[in-house]
Amino acid sequence: KYVQAGQAPFSLLALTLEVAARQNDVKVIDQAYALKEKLMSGQLDVIGDVEPGPDGFSPRDRKCLYLLSLIVGYSLRLQRHDAALDAIRELATLTREEDTLVALAYVRVLLNLFEVDAAEKVMRSTIEKGNVEEELIELHKGLLCAARAQTTQDFEDAMAHFIRVLEIQPSSAVAINNQAICLLHLGRLRDAIHLLESALHRDPEALLDEGLVFNLCTLYDLSCPDGSKEKKVALRRLASKYGRQGFNLDVIAISN
Repeated sequence: KYVQAGQAPFSLLALTLEVAARQNDVKVIDQAYALKEKLMSGQLDVIGDVEPGPDGFSPRDRKCLYLLSLIVGYSLRLQRHDAALDAIRELATLTREEDTLVALAYVRVLLNLFEVDAAEKVMRSTIEKGNVEEELIELHKGLLCAARAQTTQDFEDAMAHFIRVLEIQPSSAVAINNQAICLLHLGRLRDAIHLLESALHRDPEALLDEGLVFNLCTLYDLSCPDGSKEKKVALRRLASKYGRQGFNLDVIAISN
């Protein structure tokens, strides 16, 4: 009852939101914004709120950043890209500058909205400001190229960027997943399956991502609809052993 009344400590209220998000409660976004408004209006007491930390943010600001980040992630899961974009803009305002990670998150949302030209403009501006790691530059160039390839069919160019990312960071789930998608578009289904399988067995703890696993299951179905059950059972076993706490095994759909 204290949680419902908003009288519980912030940490408990935040935990309640995270649990609701894992249960796919569609009210999470509105609840997170309501909690943020209580923080900003002073309705929730935050210890040490007056004194900013070394990063220049007060405890109240940092809690707002956390809530906005939660809103961005959950909005993207629900394919509510406009809501994600609104939260990202608030993040940029709260951080008082176009922080690199915020700007790159903005790029990804724009790509999900198929605003490729706008995404490229933000990406170019971010790179020009400097201090962007090569891995992030190559990854987002790959995502831009992959988005354009939906029209041009030039998936080789996009794949080259993802390969470069993996030379820098071999356990980049985003790069591996997108390289596999490029291979599929190029008609190289077996290569795509081999890429994902090899990655999962090489570093299962780092790469057991629901999106990557779901895509591998889809590729199994495309490759051999009648013979995918055995491979999915093995994949579920791997996920049960190495998957992080809360890993959603339902992404591995096994037909009877």
